[in-house]
Amino acid sequence: MKAINILRNCPDLDIETVKKHIQVLGSRYSALFSVHDVCRHIRNLNSVTPDKPVKVYAEQSRSGISCTVIAYDFPFVFSIITGILASLGMDIKSGEIFTLKTSERKPRKIIDYFTGSVPPGIDIADWKRNVESALKEPFMLLEKGCEEAVSNAKSMVNEMAARSLAASMKASPVLYPIEINLDNSMPDFNRMQVFTEDTPFFLYAMGTALSMQNISIEHVSIKTVGKRVEDEFLFTDLKKKKILDSVKLDRLKLSVLFTKQFTYFLSISPDPYTALVRFEDLLHSMLIMHNKSEWLNTLSDPDILYGLARLLGVSDFLWEDFIRLHYETLIPMLRPYLKNRTFTEEPESLCSRFKGYIKTAKNLKAKEKLLNEFKDREIFLMDLNHILTPQWDLRRLSINLTQLAECILDYAFAEIYTDLSGQYGRPRTVAGVEAEYSILGLGKMGGSALGYASDIEIMVVYSDNGETDGNNSIPNSQFFEEVVKRAVKLIHSKQEGIFQIDLRLRPYGKSGPLACSLDRFCRYYGRGGKAHSYERLALVRLRAVGGSIEFGSMVERIRDDIVYTSQSIDVEEIRELREKQYKEKAKGKKLNAKYSPGALVDLEYAVQILQVKYGGKYSVLKTPRIHEALNGLASTGVLEPGESDNLVNAYYFLREVINGLRMLRGSAKDLFLPERDSPEFDHLARRLNYKYSDGITPAQALHIDFELHTARIRAFLKKHLGKRSIPGEGFGNIADLIMYDEISDSRKKLILSRIGITDINRAYKNLKKLSGNKKLSGKRNEEEAILDIFSKLAVLAADILVRLPDPDMALNNWERFSASLSDLKENYSLLLSQPKRLDILLNIFSGSQFLSNTLINNPDFFDWITISKVINNVRSKSDMFNDMHSHLDAFLSDDSAWLNGLRKFKKRELLRIGTRDICFNKSIKEIMLELSELAECIVEVVTEKEKNEYRNSILDYFCIFAFGKLGGEELNYSSDIDLLAVYDDSEIGDEDVPELKKAVRKIFRDISVHTDEGYCYRVDLRLRPYGSSGEVAYPFSGFLRYYREKAALWEIQALIKLRPIAGNTAFGKVVLDIVKPAAFTRFSREDTIASVKGLRNRTNSENDKENIDIKNGYGGIRDIEFSVQVLQLVYGRINNDIININTLKSLELLTDSGIITEDRKEQIVKDYLFLRRVEHFLQIFENRQLHVIPDKPGKVTALAKRVLGRNVSADQFFSLLKDCRKRVRSSYEEIFASF
Repeated sequence: MKAINILRNCPDLDIETVKKHIQVLGSRYSALFSVHDVCRHIRNLNSVTPDKPVKVYAEQSRSGISCTVIAYDFPFVFSIITGILASLGMDIKSGEIFTLKTSERKPRKIIDYFTGSVPPGIDIADWKRNVESALKEPFMLLEKGCEEAVSNAKSMVNEMAARSLAASMKASPVLYPIEINLDNSMPDFNRMQVFTEDTPFFLYAMGTALSMQNISIEHVSIKTVGKRVEDEFLFTDLKKKKILDSVKLDRLKLSVLFTKQFTYFLSISPDPYTALVRFEDLLHSMLIMHNKSEWLNTLSDPDILYGLARLLGVSDFLWEDFIRLHYETLIPMLRPYLKNRTFTEEPESLCSRFKGYIKTAKNLKAKEKLLNEFKDREIFLMDLNHILTPQWDLRRLSINLTQLAECILDYAFAEIYTDLSGQYGRPRTVAGVEAEYSILGLGKMGGSALGYASDIEIMVVYSDNGETDGNNSIPNSQFFEEVVKRAVKLIHSKQEGIFQIDLRLRPYGKSGPLACSLDRFCRYYGRGGKAHSYERLALVRLRAVGGSIEFGSMVERIRDDIVYTSQSIDVEEIRELREKQYKEKAKGKKLNAKYSPGALVDLEYAVQILQVKYGGKYSVLKTPRIHEALNGLASTGVLEPGESDNLVNAYYFLREVINGLRMLRGSAKDLFLPERDSPEFDHLARRLNYKYSDGITPAQALHIDFELHTARIRAFLKKHLGKRSIPGEGFGNIADLIMYDEISDSRKKLILSRIGITDINRAYKNLKKLSGNKKLSGKRNEEEAILDIFSKLAVLAADILVRLPDPDMALNNWERFSASLSDLKENYSLLLSQPKRLDILLNIFSGSQFLSNTLINNPDFFDWITISKVINNVRSKSDMFNDMHSHLDAFLSDDSAWLNGLRKFKKRELLRIGTRDICFNKSIKEIMLELSELAECIVEVVTEKEKNEYRNSILDYFCIFAFGKLGGEELNYSSDIDLLAVYDDSEIGDEDVPELKKAVRKIFRDISVHTDEGYCYRVDLRLRPYGSSGEVAYPFSGFLRYYREKAALWEIQALIKLRPIAGNTAFGKVVLDIVKPAAFTRFSREDTIASVKGLRNRTNSENDKENIDIKNGYGGIRDIEFSVQVLQLVYGRINNDIININTLKSLELLTDSGIITEDRKEQIVKDYLFLRRVEHFLQIFENRQLHVIPDKPGKVTALAKRVLGRNVSADQFFSLLKDCRKRVRSSYEEIFASF
């Protein structure tokens, strides 16, 4: 390729820039790209700046698509680009990656070229914009250059790739063998060749693996042969030097191999990027060990990689304190786990194993060391079981952790008791009997419900006052104080709050002695004692966990007498305390899993209050375990059937969330949920084992469950303890509205206004009806099932409604639609399992009342329009025509049924097209074409039906033409269709003309007549010769004579869009070939310009400046159409090639002919499509011909959001519209001035 050839096509380019470009990129580049491509590359390279660091263009090709990315070069850039392309659906099959070297002072740039395919139905222009948008943020971060920004960029793309991998993978990934060849023969680069089976995200995995080795990828050649990958990577170190160290190259090869394989498991990791970094850390350590082959063999097992992916992204605490330090022990342990074995033995054997472990210790110091070693190892192994083993749910983890805590506590206290007895003697009562003590668990410890990072709440009670019997005698109070102090010190906490002993629930809290005598216990908690109601309530969870079994049982019985046989609890005190907790620990917009209204403490307090209230009557309620208490409340009738199950599920759900948060953050205190759209929220959801399921992301599923469970708890509180028991004001979500039988108007408003609802009362009624609240006689179970499903669905729907232009309208239409369904439960279950269907449904219900009514009256249409191939692809005219035929053939014997069937078919197609427009933002060009082809098919099928009813052949010699929007393939939703019929008078005699005209009238009538299903189209015949007084059909000779001799200039202008659409279209094309050239040369240039301008002035409707008419007003659609048509009429007489029926195609032809500039064409196209989009949304709303912007603020706001998105205000919309119309009018005036 020579520079001179490029300059001939791109004279604006600098010759030195062109020469250097070709020279630097070499022969492979020149052979791959055309002169046109090179020109575009150079221009785009020049347009890349720090503010606009990436440029993307994509094009359709015969084999799929090609995508070119031009940007600055950074480390990790190849993996970032390929990760985003794969995440957005591109299956890369081939490509070439070029790096443009510059001077040392300037950053290098890249040209990355890929070919492949994207899923069917994706609009390439939309896809390209999505790619460019997705690339912009990570490139802006890379531009900053600091370590944190680069890490954030990599993490962002890793998250995106992991989500896409998880959504696309239905089974565990298959690890195919990889052949990697390293070639060191090139002078400036190392070369790596990779041969393997093609798999999803292969290039991303390879790019990530290479980038993790701190190397610079200089060139990539991508090739896929069948299902085999044959890729080549040229690379250097980060200093752009070739790597010569063979040991380093060998390690690099192995690192790339295993990192690439590990990448495929990132989708199951809670934190994919962190897992990848930690895997690299482990791999580096293994590769420098003497027995590395043994380790690498272990890592070849995909099940080992699966386990590591889960573990490495779970917790900073587990990584820092265990995995990183003890991986040599851990990784081999994964093998038995993979054989369905657990890491720890059953809890029954725990104490005996502990005693066997610690028996070698010779002194207290050694015992302390071994005790904590055993404790920390067991906690770690239990956590591993919980993370990796499905059958190890939270209940099992709690049982094991509680058993471990009891064993450790009992041993530590016993050892210290023995040690102190050696110094002071044993504690004795006044009567000389040895005093006993009991370790009493409270809270989670008492309830056998310890979790990850739970503190261990205990109280120590001893039986009697007195003194010890040793030579160095001390009071019993001092002895047991010292026992507690030293025993607690014996048990170490790895981090604050993790297995930390908490004594704050003892009498008098921090002010009281560490050990409490039985007498003090009774006086403090008994009637008239100083204990707060909350402290007495906490005794419900009291359970003896160590020390004297008999004495512990006695304390439990005393507790029963205190708590369950007297009015020991003042509920108002509990409410005040709960309100204080809320204000101090959870108030604000962020949700707290423990302290937000309806969170864990609300459930725990409420259950304990009910236990106290009914425990005197029902002994089954005297239990420290909350799930047993809930079951007891159900069995005694305090709770309704099913209520207990819901609350047990809510309890364990919130415990799992708290467990996950603590593991995620390594902190027992921060229990606020992450922001909904943050990566941390995704990590938490995956940590809790939520998976992608038919369109519901893990984060969505977690959000739904949290809102649902907390709403159930709030409903439980209100029902059993009154609404004042719920802390805070105005807290709640949409599920509360469904679950509560009664709710205040202020609460309704607060909840519904958050999702954009304005008509609160109507929306509330909608929700109640949607929830199946119809009192189905004898079908209580069915009602409850519908209520349960809809409660979940409503939470999901709320997230959609808040993004819609008119959530009130959407909710009202949804209720009307649901009322027409025979099986609500089945419908709601389907919507819940496939949330994209719900998104489509609500967008239709918010976007168009006309389409909403269509769907409400024809609910069976919904299944059809949510079929992927139906909704994602442009429907061909032949497919539509054949479908219409098969749909109508059954009605051929009944004219009325046939006409109704035709109209119903049209409604279904309009619903499909409108759904593509509203829900999938398909291009206006596609929408206009589909609307035009639908009308064309209807005219064709009606014409064909009429023709089949005639025995003679007179209908073989006529053609129906379309003017205007249908002629130009630019139809709107509610457009009239301008039609004209012409017959071949050389074939049809005068005697047959009346019969032909009768048939044509019948065709037009069948299209326009109003039946039970409405009309198809309003047929407008005013553009025919002689207008409204003209004939229904014209002979060709008379038609030609009219345009040669009599047609006014405005009629010649309308002729531009004339197109044959039905009947004998071959005859129609002949007519046009003769009529158009004859008509277009009749008038002079000056007359043509004056006529078009005069007609435009007469059609301008914007006399009232307060009304904005986007079609006929100044700067409206007419200005663009008339600008194009005047250019066609003026220049078309010398260049017939620029005459085209379609406005957008005409603009292309005018540009190609040099009549208008490329810049002007692009701006006109942009403005035309914007105005047509506004027009579409005006008309699709009620299927009316509207062109004037509404004057009511609410309607303007809704229109703005429909056209431009949820976050756009009416003022922003008016500003954009004003600028657009100003540009359009200015262009119109400049074009006319140019003559």
